Amino acid sequence: MRQLRLTDAWIRWADIPGSTDSVRVFLHGLCAASTFDYSEIAVHPALRTTGHRSLLIDLFGFGYSDRPRDFGYTLTEHADAVAAVLDAEHVRGAELVGHSMGGAVALVLAARRPELVGSLTLAEANLRTGGGAWSRRIAEWEEDAFVARGLATFTSAEDDPAYLTTLRAAAPHALYRSAVSLVRAGTAELGGFLA
Repeated sequence: MRQLRLTDAWIRWADIPGSTDSVRVFLHGLCAASTFDYSEIAVHPALRTTGHRSLLIDLFGFGYSDRPRDFGYTLTEHADAVAAVLDAEHVRGAELVGHSMGGAVALVLAARRPELVGSLTLAEANLRTGGGAWSRRIAEWEEDAFVARGLATFTSAEDDPAYLTTLRAAAPHALYRSAVSLVRAGTAELGGFLA
């Protein structure tokens, strides 16, 4: 596990060795964690034959990364934190793999720092303004109410044990603010990639 201090918090990622000329960066979705979701995929023999180095980044508020209260958890702030990791690792032209919210973060990163991104692979990415079903349901709450009882409501309705693992580990304020950012994101924030 590697880490980088940004302001007063640590962002963390798993670094799976491979060619430093070819780096694949995994970005997780809302309520998830790259270190949990992608560890088996990143070391799968079919992917390892390509020799990529893999960085499995847990965005602030999720997985092993810190949960700062003063972080806004917007798509732009998440993208800037990923950019700081890539800068610290001297990575340029990475292959970004983003699932759901991670796909939206990847789009913002590509627009803000195109030299960091060589290609994008997006799975179930939030490619429409207004967010996805989960983020819209979360954003209907007020932040204090969601932190107090909203996350418990969502976890009690979830029956996927793997998803529950990362959902329970997410900071409620991070989950809420990230969901609101997904709902409010416009075409401009998503890099102008959307019509």
